[in-house]
Amino acid sequence: MQAAVFSATRIGLIQIPVTEEQFLTNPEQRFKNLWLPLVNIKDGQQTPNITGEIHVMTHWLPAEMKQVFSDGREKMQLSTRQMFNKQIWHKVSQKCIREPIYGTEALYFRNVYNPNTVRVNGEKVEAETFKNTFRRHVEELSHAVPYLECLERRQLNAWNLFKNELVEKGLENRGLGELRLHWQDTDNLEMLNKLQSLMLRGVPSALRPQVWAEVTLASRVSATDGAGQTRDYADEEELALAAEKEYQALLARGMELNSDAMHQLHEDTVLLLAWESTSPPLPEALKLHQKRIEKAKNVVTALLACEDGGVASSESLLVLAFFLLLPQGYKEASTVSAADGLTQPSEQSVFWLLYTLVCHRYNGMYREYYGLPVKRDSDPECLIAGCGAMQDVNLLECCVAYHERDLFFRMNALGFELSTIFYG
Repeated sequence: MQAAVFSATRIGLIQIPVTEEQFLTNPEQRFKNLWLPLVNIKDGQQTPNITGEIHVMTHWLPAEMKQVFSDGREKMQLSTRQMFNKQIWHKVSQKCIREPIYGTEALYFRNVYNPNTVRVNGEKVEAETFKNTFRRHVEELSHAVPYLECLERRQLNAWNLFKNELVEKGLENRGLGELRLHWQDTDNLEMLNKLQSLMLRGVPSALRPQVWAEVTLASRVSATDGAGQTRDYADEEELALAAEKEYQALLARGMELNSDAMHQLHEDTVLLLAWESTSPPLPEALKLHQKRIEKAKNVVTALLACEDGGVASSESLLVLAFFLLLPQGYKEASTVSAADGLTQPSEQSVFWLLYTLVCHRYNGMYREYYGLPVKRDSDPECLIAGCGAMQDVNLLECCVAYHERDLFFRMNALGFELSTIFYG
């Protein structure tokens, strides 16, 4: 006879105030939906774990709010779960699901409901109704906001520690992209692994514009090289102003273009308008959606106007610009102002980021997706500079064959190929 002995192992702890600053006892916010990072005690200091969170919902009921009947019985109060349902009820009652931070319609939900796909241990069970599916997705998105806040706080702490280390080494004035190249040349694997780990765990929303620009070397391109206009200014304000003027000049030049690429861009813009499908339409939501599409269109227009850029217009480039311009953060767009809690990327910053990724020799990682080919006499006609999309589909097919072998054989038996979906 074998016996197994199980013992509890502490993976972390949490500590939250109750009455301090009325954290849990605020009569104006009696319900709290919290995601909290697990921490450990090291050298007497609380250190957040790399992973691990706990979800807590609390409901504060002051004594003066209790109601007692004449027979001495207390009136039954709403439970924590009922308070949560009350908080999200206005979202459940809407005709469509909206992203809590972006304020956009959740496109993935249009075709997500299928009552025939419900299985438990291979046995068919009663299918989830559309109403319950709708409600479950609303709940998950409502939980996502405090969860993102939890992750942001932990990531911000990790990035601050990394920045302090750079300050101690006297490297605070150098961009992350330049430091990464320097560490590669000197085989400094320790710092490369630290930066890689931070990037994989995510960049806090407040740091994304700066970190993305530095890592991709877009900050160097906008400050020194530009899109064909080399700058010799020494002052940072003058460099930023010159980058803004060049973007505005490219945008004005692009507005005057009469090319197939611009006609395709106008058609793609109309297709993106269909993302807002609420019927009857919500004027405020539709106006905000149109404004965001117009900003993304401006970025792509400026890219098409680059004489030495060689950018091929495509709907996916417009979609990429659209999402890069969305507000970044962990606050619901309907409850905060534009300047409170959300980072608003500018058209100029997104333009230089995409220009560096597509056109410039410092990076050019997206050239095979959005760049025009360099025409040679012996080469056949082609639409893009490379075959990045085809390589991605081939890698996806290899992953399916390796990790989901039965599914791969089944799809091939049916004559289904992934290439017919992605670029067919």
